[in-house]
Amino acid sequence: MSWRDLPRIVSSDTVALFAKRLREYAEHEDLKTILVVLHGGEPLLVGSTVLVQHMDTIRDSMRGTAQVDFSLQTNGTMITSEFAEACHKRGVQISVSIDGPKHVHDRRRHTANGHGSFARVLRGIRCLQTYPDLLCGVIGVIDPRVRADEILRFYSNAGLNDMDLLLPDATYDRPPPYRTEQPDIYVEWLIEAFDAWFDHYQHLSLRTFESILRSHIGLNTSSDT
Repeated sequence: MSWRDLPRIVSSDTVALFAKRLREYAEHEDLKTILVVLHGGEPLLVGSTVLVQHMDTIRDSMRGTAQVDFSLQTNGTMITSEFAEACHKRGVQISVSIDGPKHVHDRRRHTANGHGSFARVLRGIRCLQTYPDLLCGVIGVIDPRVRADEILRFYSNAGLNDMDLLLPDATYDRPPPYRTEQPDIYVEWLIEAFDAWFDHYQHLSLRTFESILRSHIGLNTSSDT
């Protein structure tokens, strides 16, 4: 069986079984706090109301055993003010994927009708920013064709001060775009990005660069990168 044979959306029964097993594990290991990360695919495809119900199912199951915290990684296109309020009440931490300004983001991130998703993502982010502690950060995938300063300037102007930049998913069989023709293209871009961040954008908390600096001076870092 492959992932193609599995249901597209997790069932309530599966969530209830997960919650039961999680409680058993917490009791066995004497855990007092647990972080449940809702990742994807896209978690909100299940529907915002159902997703909130799933979180409540897990938390209710753990009551009296351990505190459960939730974080959510989403593409941001289906965030509404109602969902933001529900997550705020539950203390959910949300991170959103946005690659940069509209002309950069819309090259690779589309809605089901094929249109760019930038406007919907930014609207979702603004819903989250209504609550100071709800949006825990954003991430973007690097496009080495775009100057690093332009990307960092966008995050700064948009008030997205907690962010990170990720290399494209790739394998040995499928190298990242453009690297076959220009082997150093990502090295050069990351150097440019670090210099721009260090010289002009240190008010942005750029997690990868901060983790590298912390490790170099002997401090602990939460990143495994």
